[in-house]
Amino acid sequence: MRSFYDISFKQASVILLLSFGFLFVNTKISYAIIKISGARLSAAHLSPLDQCTQTGSSPNQNFVGNNCTCGPLGGCNLATDYPLYAGTYNNSNYMTTPSGCTAQTNPVTGYFYPSCSGGADPTAPKWSDNAHAPSSCNTTVGNTPCNVTTGASSQTDGRSNTNILASYADTDPALYCHYMVFGGYSDWYLPAASMNSDANGELKNVLYFNSTNCSAGCQTPHPLTGFTNFYWSSTESSPTQDRFVSYVNGNQVSVTKTTSIGATRIRCVRRY
Repeated sequence: MRSFYDISFKQASVILLLSFGFLFVNTKISYAIIKISGARLSAAHLSPLDQCTQTGSSPNQNFVGNNCTCGPLGGCNLATDYPLYAGTYNNSNYMTTPSGCTAQTNPVTGYFYPSCSGGADPTAPKWSDNAHAPSSCNTTVGNTPCNVTTGASSQTDGRSNTNILASYADTDPALYCHYMVFGGYSDWYLPAASMNSDANGELKNVLYFNSTNCSAGCQTPHPLTGFTNFYWSSTESSPTQDRFVSYVNGNQVSVTKTTSIGATRIRCVRRY
């Protein structure tokens, strides 16, 4: 006959094994939950430097037009000092400035800190202000991109275009963004445009399709405001021509680099 001791010992052993098994399984489940939670955090872009908050039932979600967290350089003391979330394009997130940033007549002199209080965006009459031949782009005298293939030809990467154009002295729209410090960031640039009047290109996808001006192919929602007339891109289409986008109909057009097109404006972006 088995003793009470024998039965109790075996039962205890079984209970102990089951307990360890449950602990192991429970640990695996907990680890899986942690992994899933981590993926959700990553997908929601909750990094302190990337967060663009949405109020309402889904907090901490990127939402076009909402304020983004101030960058590492700081200086975001007013509501108008914060960058705005501008959606995604080519697997990157984008920010832009509010409208009505103050102009800088000679940005090549150094970094500047605009105030963006709404209203009309700053203008630059020409893509290249060729001092040696103001009405012509058929000269290479001086530090000008006229009659030069600069390499700033990307349709999707305005950052690389802007970095190239910043080496020239008279590319005012690109220099404006290159030397701007806003919302705690200093990596702003002039967005790129497509070589065709279609839905491709950084400027049209990031800004036009997210703006209240958009009439076809728009993102939902598309709340960015303050756009009017035409906007310069950082894309050159030939040694003598560049691209700009109409905010009347979204068309992307080439013009001579030194052409003065009235109130052609600038809106800078950054991606992360």
